[in-house]
Amino acid sequence: MEKKVSNPSLMLIILCVAIYAVSHIGRKAYDSNINEIMSFYGQEKSIVGLVGTFFFVSYAIGQVVHGLMCKYYNPKIIIGVALFVTSLMNLLVGIMPVWGFKYIKYIWLINGFAYATFWPVTVLVMTKVVASKYKRKAMVSLLIPVPLGTFLSYGISALMSYLNSFKYTFYLSSILLLILGIIWSLRANILFKACAEQKKLLNEQIISKPQPQENNLIKSKTKVPKSFILMFSLLALLAVINNLVKDGINTWTPTLLKEKYNLENWLSVLLTLFLPMFAMFGSFFAVALNKRIKNYSASCGILYLLATAVFVILILCLNLDAWIITLISFILVILFMSSINNVVTCIFPMENGDIANPGMVAGFIDGFCYVGSAIASFGLGKIAEVFGSWNVVMYCLLGLCAIATVLCFLSMFIQKKQKS
Repeated sequence: MEKKVSNPSLMLIILCVAIYAVSHIGRKAYDSNINEIMSFYGQEKSIVGLVGTFFFVSYAIGQVVHGLMCKYYNPKIIIGVALFVTSLMNLLVGIMPVWGFKYIKYIWLINGFAYATFWPVTVLVMTKVVASKYKRKAMVSLLIPVPLGTFLSYGISALMSYLNSFKYTFYLSSILLLILGIIWSLRANILFKACAEQKKLLNEQIISKPQPQENNLIKSKTKVPKSFILMFSLLALLAVINNLVKDGINTWTPTLLKEKYNLENWLSVLLTLFLPMFAMFGSFFAVALNKRIKNYSASCGILYLLATAVFVILILCLNLDAWIITLISFILVILFMSSINNVVTCIFPMENGDIANPGMVAGFIDGFCYVGSAIASFGLGKIAEVFGSWNVVMYCLLGLCAIATVLCFLSMFIQKKQKS
């Protein structure tokens, strides 16, 4: 006889947050060890960055594929399979000898496609399976895994770098992913059934008129408003710029701190921990800002404007040769970029779940995010390599934030003109 779950919606939210956070440790295991990988395999920035590009391209394609197909998936099966696959890919990178570096990009390519499963399916599960009473908690909870997973990944990597054992980051990621895969496989079916019963009970208590069936993960076909399509298009473009800046900083900060300011590798990785720590504050800032400003263009425009101002100050201070100014600037930019990321990939899809399949919308926009990540991983490393300076990279990131700011305020002007 199955034991009754006291609050299945909250239990499912906690399990999904844990899965996405741990999967992000596995996804960041390569980026957080990029200095050690360059040293161990004897490769240049652009070559090592190409592995990340393979991952991000695969992830972006995977988001589109999984975003389109997630309504047909059985989430009780697909999430478990994805966890087992990404666990295996982390293990393979961990055991790869020096002569096998050329194979890592193909392993990370597979990892990217498997990892792309989590976001659209998780958003769909949070929107359709969890009881309506807990959907706000679900939306806020989904802001936690990415910064938490990134924080843990860089923390583990800093420790392993200090111990000269960076490969153990991949081994630990693999073990954690395997454990969660087993837990999901054993508990998902029980939690889904319990959530269905809980929703039925809550509906009987608080709903007096007929409601659309929420248990069906397949979205019925409805006409999508033009305003939604235009907003989706804008946010998709902003998503590319957002992740180009965000993942560009996350990926290359340890290298920049080591090369520009001659910091020890373990210290440069350890200092990078501040980025995901403040990214978590950015996630909650996005929710607070969304409550006050019910306009996605305005929210993103304000955040991009603040990021632009920070880059202007940073560039003015580049000749001071003070790593603390650079780090604080990156922390602020990451805070703003994380806020934007949560607006476009989480808040927008979940708040518009009655218009379009939230899993598909989240998957598509997140796919655009990782187009930016793919450019950042190879492109920014190549720019730094060609020009022999990280200063040029800062000018590029400033330009991108300025362009995004203009796009946001131009969108607000068009919206206002359409309403008048």
